Amino acid sequence: VHISPFVDGNLKNEVDLVVNVDSLELDGLDQVHRLGLGLAEDEPATWLLEANSTCPTPVAPWRSSAAMNGSVSSPSRGRAALGTLLAEMPCGSLAIEADVMLDLWRLLASPLPPRATCALLLFQELTLRNISHSLGRPGELRLQPQDGPLQRPLADFCLQHSKACALASDIASKYSEVESVNSLIRELRNATRDACLHPAVESWPLEKDDLRDVRGYRYMRSTVELWIFIVVIALLMAAAFTFPKASRTRFVPASSADRAAERSSLLACSLSPGSRLAVARSFAISFLLVITLLLRLCVNFLLLSATVDASVLVDSLGGEILKYDIVAFTWMGTGHQFWLAGDYVCAVAWFTTSMVAPYLLIAAVLVLWLTPLWFGWRRSILRAGLLLGRCAFQEVETYSLTRASLNSDVPLAAGALVKLRAHLEVGAYLGFASAGSLLVTLLCMLAVIPVEVQSARRWSRGIRKRRLDAAASVAVVVGVVIWLCFDFIYIKTTQLASVVLDPKSFSLANLLSSMEDPLLCVTVSLMVIVAPAAQVLASVLTQWKATAGSYGTALLVEFSHAFSILDLFAGAYIATFVLGVGPFVSYTFNTGFESICSASKLTTDMDCVDLDIYIQWGGTAGALLAGAGSLTLAVLHGLKDFTSREPGECCSPSASSRNVEELGMALSEQ
Repeated sequence: VHISPFVDGNLKNEVDLVVNVDSLELDGLDQVHRLGLGLAEDEPATWLLEANSTCPTPVAPWRSSAAMNGSVSSPSRGRAALGTLLAEMPCGSLAIEADVMLDLWRLLASPLPPRATCALLLFQELTLRNISHSLGRPGELRLQPQDGPLQRPLADFCLQHSKACALASDIASKYSEVESVNSLIRELRNATRDACLHPAVESWPLEKDDLRDVRGYRYMRSTVELWIFIVVIALLMAAAFTFPKASRTRFVPASSADRAAERSSLLACSLSPGSRLAVARSFAISFLLVITLLLRLCVNFLLLSATVDASVLVDSLGGEILKYDIVAFTWMGTGHQFWLAGDYVCAVAWFTTSMVAPYLLIAAVLVLWLTPLWFGWRRSILRAGLLLGRCAFQEVETYSLTRASLNSDVPLAAGALVKLRAHLEVGAYLGFASAGSLLVTLLCMLAVIPVEVQSARRWSRGIRKRRLDAAASVAVVVGVVIWLCFDFIYIKTTQLASVVLDPKSFSLANLLSSMEDPLLCVTVSLMVIVAPAAQVLASVLTQWKATAGSYGTALLVEFSHAFSILDLFAGAYIATFVLGVGPFVSYTFNTGFESICSASKLTTDMDCVDLDIYIQWGGTAGALLAGAGSLTLAVLHGLKDFTSREPGECCSPSASSRNVEELGMALSEQ
């Protein structure tokens, strides 16, 4: 059985399913007194459907039924399920009279099988004249596996999803009259006419190999050739920045160091010792800066960021047998989708934090690295860049929470399970990598510039600063523990999807445990648990004489403050995600499958899907407390650079070692 994308043109499918029918048995046909489909004698356009089946009696306690023996197999897995499917027919009488006229030319031009949402347009006329029914007992479907217990798929489904069966019952009672059915048929034809007769040329996907996302933005596949090209370009540009400058760098006497520093770039200061180690360090910083820019360009304009698919899994067949690719997003397509959904706050935040701010910061860092501009303020600018450069990590919060919102399991009968999954693609992870490499670049540049020791010493001796450090550290620990233990978000699916999807809520621990992507789980854990814990540990170590001046403590302090995103995660979650993901999801599905959702709206008065996000204040309070503590620790650490001035000796061969020695003495005294 080859299953084509008959549900909607926007579904790409992969099928691993073969159905074999060995025998078909009909039983109890003596209970059927009339069963026919034909044309009225006097009116050729009028069709008649009549069925009459006697209900079981003490004399004849059986029902008419059809039994099919066969197997369903998965060729790729070499698994097969054997059994019998028994359908017991309903008893009673049913008579339908309708005027039916096929559109022959449209029928010949339609694919087989036709799309379900366009089937009504194959009829030039479809009008019911009369419906009469008297049902005694409903039918029943039974499945008897060869090596398993008897199953009742419809009854089991109603036990699992009572809302869905109640909705089906309401629809049946609502459209039990002729006029209501005819009105529904006319509305469905009008609603699907444009989409079926004039399909959008640019609808997703055009062809299997047409690499466009849901908004039509083209993207490239991630290939080895692409990464080799990026690395080679980064190496060449880093060499062009570094080696010509290294050949012209010379030592200057201490008496003229101030004037030389004012005319020197950070690259020249890094090369000033003249050693091979200084050249290697400068080349590495140049390479990091260039690779950060190239990765950000790939994320924003070249690569796929996320996909959503649905799959059907059957345990007896070894797992997945059907898979449908529902939608794909590039980074630009995601921002565009936010805007079209009417969520302008999220759209502006998306473009500002992950596109405008990174490029402006990279441009400013290039100016500092290659020119002597802003001398005396370079440490302050770099420290501010560390705080602002973390904003690109808001993608971690957006992707992780959106993925948790969409991922759902719908159990069906006979051991089948429908899985809806959102997947992060290479573009999303490169976005994380680009933000991280930018922060590492800024930290390396900070290490090039010596700090004025007297200001650092005065700041480190402040009693107020120690008390704030202690209070902020306690806030981080208590806040993270509360966030791990208590729910901070409640997600409720509404509209038609709510009949099979239950509400769900997450604490931080539940969020991490629900992530099926190990790389995303590790990324979130590092930034909201490990890095904040390192912040607290660094705050303790800097107050202890034995470790205050060590190189390891200095590294721990800088990297923990740079990569802790507790404040960013909590702020972005409240400011953008709670209000933004619902319209985004609703617009994506309701417009992506417009014909299906239009039919759903007409039939049930409900759209396909929507999400309502609610704040759970127990876990949210912990997240806000931890975020405030983490931001306070980072700001307190950075303030010493805003209260000090850059000495004009960075190009002096002895200045660097002298400043490092004095800084070590100051930290030891602390």
